[in-house]
Amino acid sequence: MGAIWKFFSDEDEDATPAQPEPPPAMQRTTVWGFMTGQHAEPDRSAAGMQEAIAWHEAAHARIARSQGGWAVGGMWADGESESGLTQVDCESGGSVHAFLLTCAAGQAGAMRYYRNQGYSLRKAKELAAEGTGSDRAQFEAAAAAGGQRWDDYVDEAYRIVRRQEYTIEQNAKPLARRGHRGGTWA
Repeated sequence: MGAIWKFFSDEDEDATPAQPEPPPAMQRTTVWGFMTGQHAEPDRSAAGMQEAIAWHEAAHARIARSQGGWAVGGMWADGESESGLTQVDCESGGSVHAFLLTCAAGQAGAMRYYRNQGYSLRKAKELAAEGTGSDRAQFEAAAAAGGQRWDDYVDEAYRIVRRQEYTIEQNAKPLARRGHRGGTWA
């Protein structure tokens, strides 16, 4: 069949067509990429970071609301400075367990964002851990006497984030677009 095509198409027999390189997103979503752990680098542009930070902050808000019953005053995400903030009223009751889950929820939310981008769970956890410095400090201060482990709470928060992913995504989308959300929602 190939010889007939070459005859009618006037293609040069010796010329081999150049194969374009697949885009990075295609490389990381292949089965071979998952099996070998080969992934393209994440989008480190301001817009890409804005989305990851928005998922991080939206997960804080959702778990604070659903697990602690706390009011969420607002969320901010800035991809340029790679920072974000979720304002939660933790003074109105709730348990220490809910507070620790809320601290770990940011990493769990970013993990879910990276999983949705096609990364393995191990790589998503690694990528999401980069922006958790202040969350971990709050966690360590609250868990100092109890002996709780950060990774245990991240795993539990990740299970909750997976169950409530739709709500988190619906809060993260406008946060990523505008950079802030206010009011008591989530």
